[in-house]
Amino acid sequence: MVALVLLWGCGSPTVDVNQPLEGNVLPVRDFFHTAAATSQGKFDYQSAAKYYQNLYNRDSNDMLALLGLVRNLRYIGLAAQSVALLEEAMPENPDILALRAEYGKSLVASGQAEDAIESLTELLEEIPDDWELLSALGIAYDLIEDPEKAERAYRAALENSPRNSSVINNMALSLALSGKIVEGIALLEETMNNNLSTPHIRQNLALMYAMNGDINMAQRLAEQDLPQAMVANNIRFYKRLFSPTSAAKVNRAVEVSRLEEPAEASVEPVIPAPAVKSQVSTTIAAVEEAAEADQPNLTFFMPLDGIKIQLGVFKTLDRAAAGLTEMRDSNVDLLSGLQFVIDEVEGIDAPVGFMVLAGPLASQEMAADLCTKLHSRKKVCRLVLP
Repeated sequence: MVALVLLWGCGSPTVDVNQPLEGNVLPVRDFFHTAAATSQGKFDYQSAAKYYQNLYNRDSNDMLALLGLVRNLRYIGLAAQSVALLEEAMPENPDILALRAEYGKSLVASGQAEDAIESLTELLEEIPDDWELLSALGIAYDLIEDPEKAERAYRAALENSPRNSSVINNMALSLALSGKIVEGIALLEETMNNNLSTPHIRQNLALMYAMNGDINMAQRLAEQDLPQAMVANNIRFYKRLFSPTSAAKVNRAVEVSRLEEPAEASVEPVIPAPAVKSQVSTTIAAVEEAAEADQPNLTFFMPLDGIKIQLGVFKTLDRAAAGLTEMRDSNVDLLSGLQFVIDEVEGIDAPVGFMVLAGPLASQEMAADLCTKLHSRKKVCRLVLP
């Protein structure tokens, strides 16, 4: 999380938003693309999705806008919406490999593992050396509990991107899922020795040490990134979770620590060059006003089956989406791997609010443990049964 804080702290030069733009005029479309890319670079995926949605609404043939939209929807936990958008667009654009790549990743992120395996396997026949697709395939195989094929996929990804911390993290968790905890620990330790460590990887290594019975080492690693109160809470959680009577919980604990780090798609779309735009004078203020006007609904309200947790109730959809992003990004060690949805709180004549839900969770006990940890951080969390 430290790296994210430092990146968010980067400033921008002061600009008079009412000053007319001269010379290289900035049309509305260019502003949206720039604003979307800047938001994504600052990890503000909610804003990036809004800008890309606005672009795509203006021009449904803008495949760069669609790719940006579905990617950022996936980052904020709305992968089911990405799948729906891509299924609508792909029949008319069968030769754009980047759409198919995003489709496979979105299927994985939405938990549709078998469909993801079929889609990713077909695409890898055309682009066999793409590490992102191979890593996504590994996650899909983990979801259907096929650790041997998952490991082969991760190793193939590492052959093409040897020092990729995201792939290494997921492969180590896959090894732990299949009972090879010592191998998973060795892989993450090697990563740390090669200066590729991140807070997420260190805390996953702490989790694996706890799984292996070394609570002291887990505590030392936790103290590198977390405040003392949170460390104490994590250690209590590890002791309960990995007691001799709690072995059945191990798999789900590892699953929620999996990480698909945001990365630009390595497969570039084949898209015709845009037509030359007319040079119309405007101001940044006017363009920003256009960007905020008539923002679309980003949520399909797809159902989330199974045991869930509620992470808050908000008066508007925009606030709910912002709350979802804040909860996920500030609690990545607890919420990674979960699916997120925004659901309406029904009134007599119209919705009276919007609730953020996350899940599914393997058991009520796992959900209760997760809520306990979130409560220790002064976060809202309530158990929601199916």
